[in-house]
Amino acid sequence: MQGTDGNNLPPERTGYSPALMGQGLDGALVQIVSSARVNALVVSKIVERCGLKAFATGVGDAMAQYKDRLPGTVILDGGATNRECDDLLDALLTSACALKGRPGILFVASRHLTEDEEAEFGPPDAVVAKPITPESLQPAIRHLVARLSAAAARS
Repeated sequence: MQGTDGNNLPPERTGYSPALMGQGLDGALVQIVSSARVNALVVSKIVERCGLKAFATGVGDAMAQYKDRLPGTVILDGGATNRECDDLLDALLTSACALKGRPGILFVASRHLTEDEEAEFGPPDAVVAKPITPESLQPAIRHLVARLSAAAARS
């Protein structure tokens, strides 16, 4: 498996199920959606440290890339206002059901959210506040992917 830097990742880091929930979603593939290239690169490296494959897209072409590759997890960077991916989130939730099922969704917020704000973002499975660090994002990614893999094993 190749990382975003072109280097091969060690085989022991690829232990996640390739098929998620029996719906054709790739449980080892993570899509990062961000309008900030630096954020996308940082998140991609953290995803790869979790033993997963990552690919980054901008907000505009994210849905087309999702449909082409069917990642098991999508990480959305809300930008400075936490609103950059609102339309995409709605489209993803609507179209994903019609396609191959719903991926796990992790939202990267510009700051810690209040309980009311977190409730407003209902559909994401996890929310992580910036700054983006391996210590905050890696456990959230691993927990989400493990939970989705366990659900796939039960079905």
